[in-house]
Amino acid sequence: MKRTSELGLSLFEMLLTLSILAILVAVAAPIASDWLERVRNQATANTLLRHLQAARTLSIERGHTVVLCPIDESGCGDSWARGWQVRDIDTDEVLLRQSDMPPDLKIRWNRTSAITYRHNGTSAGLNGTLSLCNTRGKEVSRIAINNHGRARLARAKDRPLCLEQAAN
Repeated sequence: MKRTSELGLSLFEMLLTLSILAILVAVAAPIASDWLERVRNQATANTLLRHLQAARTLSIERGHTVVLCPIDESGCGDSWARGWQVRDIDTDEVLLRQSDMPPDLKIRWNRTSAITYRHNGTSAGLNGTLSLCNTRGKEVSRIAINNHGRARLARAKDRPLCLEQAAN
């Protein structure tokens, strides 16, 4: 007896395989998109936190007033949409800069536009919160800063502050 082996797939087998693959891709695409957005938002929050910690350290090391503020052509601005910078106020030197903000992420600081660290590392003012909000108004990350200047990641909440920010 001669034995023959088939080396190909039938049309039915190929269509069945493609159908299963299409279903898997359709289910996985939104999940992957949400995951990528969360990763991008978390990376931005971590970078902002590191820059806050660096601003505090630099203010102590230099013995100068250092601010973290929104980027503007002339120095510190009011809109966080273009990113932020760490700036030595005494020498007018930009020490750190972050300008590649995700377009679907907004930053809201509940105090004045600049976060100021005095020469001893304490923040100039009251406790404050930086909220990172998506375009749907949901707070995706939050950084709390206390009177002593210490910054930490805090639990994000759905807050009216973010809903107001999304409407702007």
